[in-house]
Amino acid sequence: MNSSDVLGLIAGEGRLPFLVAAGAKQAGLRVICVGLAETAEHSLADEVDVFYRVAIARPGACNQNDYDWASTKGSTFHALANLEVSARLASI
Repeated sequence: MNSSDVLGLIAGEGRLPFLVAAGAKQAGLRVICVGLAETAEHSLADEVDVFYRVAIARPGACNQNDYDWASTKGSTFHALANLEVSARLASI
């Protein structure tokens, strides 16, 4: 499997993420999903290969200490970095 066989999905609420995931799986793609905060439905995790739930980033809403903590504790940035690493590993 190479990186062109992987779909990265950033999901909010509603049925669209489910439809995109189903179509991608039907096309033979591996689906790696980042679900935004509490808007993405919990059952979406069962429809994709890899699922991360992250808080929505709010630019300017935190100070440097918050950023230092968030960058190591499962922030949106951390989850997206994991998404990139997962996609790269899938291409090996």
